[in-house]
Amino acid sequence: MTADETRVRSVVGNLLTGDEATLVPSVAVGDIRRLTGGRNNHLYACRVGPREICVKLYRRDGTRRAKHEWAALTILSGLGFDAAPEPLYYEPTHSPALAMSLLPGDPLGGSSLSNDQIRQIAEIFRGLHSIEATKTKMPQRLPAVRLTV
Repeated sequence: MTADETRVRSVVGNLLTGDEATLVPSVAVGDIRRLTGGRNNHLYACRVGPREICVKLYRRDGTRRAKHEWAALTILSGLGFDAAPEPLYYEPTHSPALAMSLLPGDPLGGSSLSNDQIRQIAEIFRGLHSIEATKTKMPQRLPAVRLTV
């Protein structure tokens, strides 16, 4: 088992443990597989109970990408925007990690987009741009989200 796989299992273990230190009934973590992409970070997928999730391990480089991504995903999820992953867990340690739902589909890149792919991307951007910032109430503190299986 690699160091990253050990870290992914640790993040998933923390995800399944509530703030009150009450363990969710034992859930097996399925095979961990590396996902393509992640130019600055490492992305992994694994099955946790009936759900497949993505765990993103951030490289420590002085930026706050993990914190910003967690905030953005939490806000989008709260607005019902389902084209972005559902945020599940954020670990703001010296080596930040974020767990989120794994969206279905194939990574883009490496070849030309089809007309159908272009239409789907345009529809996602249309939904994103239809969010009115003046009507979006920014939460004072972003809530922790725990996975229930």
